Amino acid sequence: MAEHTDNGGKIAILGCGKLGIAILQGLAKSYSKNSHNLGHVVVTAKTSAGAKRIQKSINGFATTQDSLRVEIHTGDENSLAVQDAVVVILGCKPNALSEILTPKVVRAIEQNEKRTILVNLAGGVTLVDLARMYRSVRGGQEHRAFIVRAIPNIAASVRQSATVLSSWTEDGREAVQRVFDLIGHTEWVAEEQMFAASALGASSLAFHAIILRAVAGSLSEMSSADAIRLCARAMLGTAALVLAGESPDAIIDKVATRGGSTEAGLHILKTHGVEDSFLAAIRATTQATGTMGKTVSRLSDQPGGADVRCAE
Repeated sequence: MAEHTDNGGKIAILGCGKLGIAILQGLAKSYSKNSHNLGHVVVTAKTSAGAKRIQKSINGFATTQDSLRVEIHTGDENSLAVQDAVVVILGCKPNALSEILTPKVVRAIEQNEKRTILVNLAGGVTLVDLARMYRSVRGGQEHRAFIVRAIPNIAASVRQSATVLSSWTEDGREAVQRVFDLIGHTEWVAEEQMFAASALGASSLAFHAIILRAVAGSLSEMSSADAIRLCARAMLGTAALVLAGESPDAIIDKVATRGGSTEAGLHILKTHGVEDSFLAAIRATTQATGTMGKTVSRLSDQPGGADVRCAE
C-alpha cells in the first residue's frame, strides 16, 4: 500500500464546529511530544466568536510549550490553512461545503507537494458527492487529493469516538486511521453502509443519553448526579461485556432471574415498546441521514462530475 505522509504531518480542520472541536480536544489530549504522533493542527472558524469558542475549548491542555501546537484562523483563511497539510478535515455542515471548497482552497490543496487526504465529515454527503463537487470546482479536471468519508462522534473529545471510515482506494488509509485512532476506535466499512453506521456510531449517543436523562429523575432516594453516574458506569459495564464477546441476550439472561426485580422492570419496558421505539429511531435516523446530502448532490451534478473514481 502506497503511503504519502508521516506521523508528524500537519492537519487542517476547516469549519470547526461542535464535532470539529471534539476532534481537536481529543487530538490535544492524545498529543505526546516524545512520540511524534502529531505535527500541528490548524483550524478555521467563520467568525471571531467561533474562534473564541475553539480557543476556550482547548484552554488547559493545548497552551503549554509541550502541548499540541494549534493555530486558529477566521474568515477566508481556509486556503492558508490547507497549505502543506497532510490531512484536511471538512468539519462543516453539508450546506456550507460550497463556501469552504472554493477554487482558491482547492487550488491550494492541489499545489501541496504531497497528495493531500481530504476527509469529509458532513452528514449525508457521499464519496461521489464530494468528488463531483471537488472536480466541478476544478472545472472537470482530475484531482490529486485522496477523498475519504469519516463519521466520528462527540466522544472524540474524551478519546472514545467510534469512528467509521470509507474510501475507494487503499492509498492514504493508513495515514487517516493514525489520526482517528488517536481519538478512539476506528473501523473501515463499505460506502453503502455509512448511513446506517452514522446512526449506530454517532446519533445513538443521544439515544443512550435519553436513558440517562430518564434515570436522573427516577428515584427520590438518590441525587440526579449520583443516579446518572451509577447508570453510566453500568452502561460501561454492559459495553465491556459485549465487546468481550457476550451477546445482549446472554447479558439479559444473566442479570434477570424468574420472578426477580429485573424481570419486573423488563416487563415494563416491553409493555411500553421501548425496544421497538429504539429500532424505529435508528431506522428514521438512517433515512434522514440519506437526505441530508441531497443539496450537495444537486450542486455537484454538473459537467465534469462523471467517472469520479478514476480521479482517485
